Amino acid sequence: MNLSWLLILCLFSQFNWGQSAQDGLSIQLLFENQPLEKEKQYITQSGDTLTFDKVKFYISNVEYIDTKGNSTTIHEYPQLIDWDKPESLKLDFNSVAVKEGWLQFTLGVPLEYNTNGAFDGDLDPVLGMYWAWQSGYIFIKMEGHSPSAPTLKHKFQFHLGGYAGAMNALTQVKLPIHEQSKSLTVDLAPFFNAIQLQTTPTIMVPGSQAVTLSQTFNSCFRIP
Repeated sequence: MNLSWLLILCLFSQFNWGQSAQDGLSIQLLFENQPLEKEKQYITQSGDTLTFDKVKFYISNVEYIDTKGNSTTIHEYPQLIDWDKPESLKLDFNSVAVKEGWLQFTLGVPLEYNTNGAFDGDLDPVLGMYWAWQSGYIFIKMEGHSPSAPTLKHKFQFHLGGYAGAMNALTQVKLPIHEQSKSLTVDLAPFFNAIQLQTTPTIMVPGSQAVTLSQTFNSCFRIP
């Protein structure tokens, strides 16, 4: 092989063609550091066996904070992350130059979008994330099955939300980031390790449990 071609091939093999933090982050759903897969069984620390059917959640008010504390808004409008829609599993940075610093965002849908009737884009009720009976959005939706769940067909359902007073389930996530960051991981294990499906298989309304579990879900996020 021609020496010049060999040199070119070596350079190509060492070049990182992955998405850089300048473009955005891929969003990876995990359980105990393993990719989340349909019909695959996972086991919690308490011994619950579970499979996942749905994982959806909103992030909003995304901003980059540099090492000097300067903040740049990336986007404010809520973005729906949906496991069933691979095209949604990306956080675009919209030309914001992200280097060393922090990525900060709200987990959920802020008050104004719950009360002003904004039903466009990712907030369209047809996406199954709106509580018509109480005029507000589900911030986090996770559904699946577990033999431990004492429900019909052993189904577990967590529909977490609430924006008013003591029932405010909005949380803020702040993670260190650098120029080479390529992914935002969401490992569901800490959430399910914090509960026992035999006693808590379902939460479908705002309240103290939804607030507590939303804070627990907050701890699932990392930027490797």
